[in-house]
Amino acid sequence: MKSAVREPKRPDIGIGRVFDAPIETLWFLIPMFIFRPLVNRHFLRMLPWEVEKNLHRMAAQWSTAIGKSVDDLADQAQRFIHEEMATIEGLVAKARDQRPAIEQARATLDSLSSQIGERT
Repeated sequence: MKSAVREPKRPDIGIGRVFDAPIETLWFLIPMFIFRPLVNRHFLRMLPWEVEKNLHRMAAQWSTAIGKSVDDLADQAQRFIHEEMATIEGLVAKARDQRPAIEQARATLDSLSSQIGERT
């Protein structure tokens, strides 16, 4: 049985409105040499949340991919068990009852051993 985890093709990344400032249309009126520390502080304060949110989203994608892989392995195991059971049932159905031949061979051995025991 083989299973390969199919990694997500594109991470489901979502960037919030942190980097979309509604004042961007008025950028030319804002003296950035004065407000740059405020803007940088705002971005730095919001950045950990965005990173954590996207790590959770990516972990959820990986969890889903791994869950699908485990389900595939379970399906393969069930198919394997059903095939093995079918093989065993087929072998048992084809086998003929050999008890009479075994009982006759045992009786023959018993009679031979009793004849050997009488001679000694």
